[in-house]
Amino acid sequence: ATYKAMLENKNGYSPSSGIQSAREAIEREAERKGITNIHDIFVTTGASEAIELALTALVNDGENVLTPTPGYPLYTAVASKLRAIENPYYLDEENGWQPDVEDIKRKINDKTKAIIIINPNNPTGSNCSLETMKKLVEIAVENNLVIFADEIYDKLLFDGKKHTSIASINPDAPVITFGGLSKNYMVPGFRIGWGVVSGQIEMLKDYIEAINKMLRARLSANHPEQYGIKPSLE
Repeated sequence: ATYKAMLENKNGYSPSSGIQSAREAIEREAERKGITNIHDIFVTTGASEAIELALTALVNDGENVLTPTPGYPLYTAVASKLRAIENPYYLDEENGWQPDVEDIKRKINDKTKAIIIINPNNPTGSNCSLETMKKLVEIAVENNLVIFADEIYDKLLFDGKKHTSIASINPDAPVITFGGLSKNYMVPGFRIGWGVVSGQIEMLKDYIEAINKMLRARLSANHPEQYGIKPSLE
């Protein structure tokens, strides 16, 4: 599909949020995962760009986001660039590397803006339990925090394990679900990812506009490769 798009000269800039067929396919995929109350979908240069844009639109100098430890170094690198204060929470090795809910509660302060959940987790490979995710959603809603749900590995589960998207637990919880082709489809060099924004619109409206301002400023993700999203997901 990507090759065909190149032959058809789909080589100029695409719409900043991505081509319609790709965004519609991502929305249908999100709905299959039980995600509702979706307000925005944007296609990016890998999930990494989606994460960086979402962090940059949310976090100001001196604020913080709760970041899993061990975790993926992109988050701490971007937070450092934004002059955010490091606020790591621990994954409990004795409990199958589940997020330590009590540690998260202790770490929240008036400068905390978001909780990052990498599920399935990189680097531990753990799959977050439904019980843990329900607690995390409660904490986020109570404290007015955005959940960053990094689900780039959601199809790479073995031994009959099932993945649940945290955004499917409470349609009002403000969540950005990150996905992409890199891991599930073994094409990391394609650099095609996305973000799906769901939850209570009153809380998210200004935030969505901030993300879109930055999407417009950087023009677009790789145009012909976006034509590979629909056939991949479907």
